[in-house]
Amino acid sequence: MAKLKIYLDTNMVYGLFKRMFQAVFKGREFRIPEKIRFMHRNSDKIEAYTSFFTLIEIAGELRSLSKRKKIKLNKAQIQSMFNFFTENFQVEILREIRITDKALEYFLDGVQWKDAIQLDIARNNGFTLVTDDSDLQRIGKKHYQNILNFRELASEESQLAGAPAVLSTPPLTKGGEEAIR
Repeated sequence: MAKLKIYLDTNMVYGLFKRMFQAVFKGREFRIPEKIRFMHRNSDKIEAYTSFFTLIEIAGELRSLSKRKKIKLNKAQIQSMFNFFTENFQVEILREIRITDKALEYFLDGVQWKDAIQLDIARNNGFTLVTDDSDLQRIGKKHYQNILNFRELASEESQLAGAPAVLSTPPLTKGGEEAIR
């Protein structure tokens, strides 16, 4: 049976990075979000992809979060989070992406510009776009039918026992010089 190839919108993985940030800078317990655990548990049925564009969006969100919280977050810390993500979860990062003029069409139909790019990346690669953005789902399906939200994805796949909900050590230190490998 062929694996379902999915492309993860930023909102599908951002929670993991926000929780890493909170674990390091707020002292909260680091819990892996259910969306990430689900994909990890079902890696025998799902091939998950995202792109460097998603990582750029996440880096921007982390910088905004750190400014709001008046916490210094440096490049090494962000890179450490990205390394943790790519080394510990079965999500392949697309290093090269192709964006077509269809992205402009999606944008002109009302999709946010970043989401228009994400939709175009998924479509160009023949992946099912997984997003919990209701506007992107609603408008995007006018152009590309292979769009699911997390609940729909979870109902299509049988869940397996798997990934722990809690990691005992956060993936980086406040100084950014150490990371879990």
